[in-house]
Amino acid sequence: MFEFLQGFFQQYPQFKDLPFFVTGESYAGHYVPAVANRIWKGNQNKEGLTINLAGAAIGNGFVNAKLQFPEYIDFAKDNNLLKSPSALRIVEEETKICESMLKNKLPGAMMECDMIIESVQHFGGNFNVYDIRKKCDGPLCYNFSPLDDLMKDKEFRDSLGVSPNAHWSECSKRVYADLAGDWVLKCDKFLVPLLNKSIPVLVYSGDQDFICNYYGGRAWTSDLQWDGTKGFNEQGERDYMHKSSKSGTIKSYGPLTFLVISQAGHMVPMDQPEVSLQMIDAFIHNRLPSAPVSLFTDKEFVAIA
Repeated sequence: MFEFLQGFFQQYPQFKDLPFFVTGESYAGHYVPAVANRIWKGNQNKEGLTINLAGAAIGNGFVNAKLQFPEYIDFAKDNNLLKSPSALRIVEEETKICESMLKNKLPGAMMECDMIIESVQHFGGNFNVYDIRKKCDGPLCYNFSPLDDLMKDKEFRDSLGVSPNAHWSECSKRVYADLAGDWVLKCDKFLVPLLNKSIPVLVYSGDQDFICNYYGGRAWTSDLQWDGTKGFNEQGERDYMHKSSKSGTIKSYGPLTFLVISQAGHMVPMDQPEVSLQMIDAFIHNRLPSAPVSLFTDKEFVAIA
């Protein structure tokens, strides 16, 4: 990615000095920290063109398996997804095994830990793991056929310059399998040097998401060891407002912000588009509550998601 960005800015030098943001959701909890850290290191080591790294944002991210998997059971209990004592006992035992395997870095840990998700979904009535308010519809729990139709459209593909030999799929099993060995990586550590240099980091979650729930997000952001750990953990959660209405809760200290959006699932912008737009606009212009002093005022920016 770093090499790609170097090539991109060499080819389009008019963008190279604009504030640059790395954003993404879900498994981007792995690659947003990694890519942002690599850019920062490249800048420090004066590798090629300097990229004006201005911030990183992670939505409903899977960042630290060791801290996030134990939170599934508490989220499930608090949202009444485990409806019987026997179901609770089974998931409690699975959680203990998962925690032990992750702690001891045993092979097969992720396969064992995934049983927690499968069990909760089974006992909870096959709910949508990306939005507990809904039923699971299709292999990815959503009906994405309109997107599939769009990606097959020749005129649309030609407008993007997509090769006629390229094949579109909602979720590539090969890519999924190739990345499986990285699931247990602790990726929050990549954010530490950024935070210590006051580079803004936004972590946000929809409160109805199970698969990367905000309990897990709260756990890893609280555990993060950076210069502002004590100050961040001393902050209370405050109401996050949109058009004079409470739309979630926010906890922020210096460059780190943890934001929970109400009535949104795994894909926050899909469920709460107006609130999401306000959130990301405030973030890129350093206007979130308790955000650091603005690094720039220009409304132009570059972002990769």
